[in-house]
Amino acid sequence: MDTTSLSSATRTTVGEIQRLSRAQGVNQVELANGQRDTRLAVFAQISSFSLSDRASDLASTKNDITSALSTVEAASAGLDAIGQTLDQARAIADQYERSDDATERARLQQNFDEISRQIDSLAADSGIGGVNLIAGQGSGGASDLTVSYRQGGSGSLSIGGQASDSAGLSLGLSVASVDAARAQIRDTAASFGTSASALSTRADFTQTLRDTLETGAAGLVESDLNRDGAEALALDTRTRLAASSLSIAAGSERAVTQLF
Repeated sequence: MDTTSLSSATRTTVGEIQRLSRAQGVNQVELANGQRDTRLAVFAQISSFSLSDRASDLASTKNDITSALSTVEAASAGLDAIGQTLDQARAIADQYERSDDATERARLQQNFDEISRQIDSLAADSGIGGVNLIAGQGSGGASDLTVSYRQGGSGSLSIGGQASDSAGLSLGLSVASVDAARAQIRDTAASFGTSASALSTRADFTQTLRDTLETGAAGLVESDLNRDGAEALALDTRTRLAASSLSIAAGSERAVTQLF
């Protein structure tokens, strides 16, 4: 029975061609679907899913933080408007205290009452989505707000509401009362400003972390088309060289055989 015997060099070349053929198959799949062959990196696929899940959780957390920030900003805008209205109230209170005319004082009282109603309206309209940090009792009362920085409630910021309508400010027709109300508005605005700054910083951090996780998840499984294209060219060149080597080796073996 005839047998065919291959030299060591020929066997090595044939093995190299087979390996290159398998590598080309993987490379073509990656070029076709834009993802790495996960059969070669199951752990990478699992890790990618884990990173993607965490990025999704952070997206939800970012939405909660952004919503809370909008609520605080709405309350701050309301406080700013109330502060400006109190400037008008102080001018009226000053005139009232300086006047001895009953008719004039009655008119000023009416004007002050109208200012108080405007303040009540501003406080009532300074909420978002049913959450109002400065509403008075007549509008349901000021809400407290707690926002979680991470899923599961680990790490959070609590913001206490402060009624800032005329009743919450204990507003009366006197310069001293108006000045006390203005001081209360400034203190509340400063507190909300600190909370807004913290929320804004946390929102930016959460977005940056989410982007990093998404990039990492994609990097584990997505194929680099430029890299894969270059690899395809290199594999093709190496396959051609191996085929040429095999042809030369086979020709040499035939030449040696013909000598006998």
